[in-house]
Amino acid sequence: MNQQFLGTMGVMALLLGSFGAAQAGSFTCGGGDKPDICVSDSADFTPATISDTSNNVYGFDWSGVIQPTKTEKKITLNLTYELTGGVWERKLIKNKWKEVLTNDESWSVFVDGTLNDESKILKTTDDHNKTLTTSFTWTSGDALFAQLASSNKLSYWFTENTNLGDSFNLTSAKLSIECQPTTVPIPAAAPLFLGGLSLVGWAGRRRRQRSMAGA
Repeated sequence: MNQQFLGTMGVMALLLGSFGAAQAGSFTCGGGDKPDICVSDSADFTPATISDTSNNVYGFDWSGVIQPTKTEKKITLNLTYELTGGVWERKLIKNKWKEVLTNDESWSVFVDGTLNDESKILKTTDDHNKTLTTSFTWTSGDALFAQLASSNKLSYWFTENTNLGDSFNLTSAKLSIECQPTTVPIPAAAPLFLGGLSLVGWAGRRRRQRSMAGA
């Protein structure tokens, strides 16, 4: 499955809004010493088994979550997962039963699904009881940031880089959005307008002073 096909699949996911079961549906904003951060609620996340035959497209939609007076400053996606190392089998080795990695596997995660999509290869480990984490962070100036901030949507999906037909467990997916106050641009004519008001006020005071002196 090549990257061009994956990009097309991501675009379809965005247009149709067809996210998988692991979508986080609501966000919690503010609280404590982080009043300008919105985080997807963990309770809304459903762990998923990712395989070649499953619907591997998931995502977030934070439309209407951020206050109108604020805008996105930084967007972070954190994924945790396990069992990405390959196929484990129980074998008898030197009269002891052990879990042995019999087939290596490799998975990639793609984010968004447009011409600006980004991807990372998921980490692997020989310890099949270990949970791993892969993170993406976007700020102003990054290729995806403006698009994510304007659409208020993010999709991500997985593909296997080998042909072993394996699977892994996506244990959590969390999106964090750090906000900042919206900057309202000052019209270019505003300084001239304020300067004109000051001049009118000064002229008015001069006339009053002259009137009082003539009286």
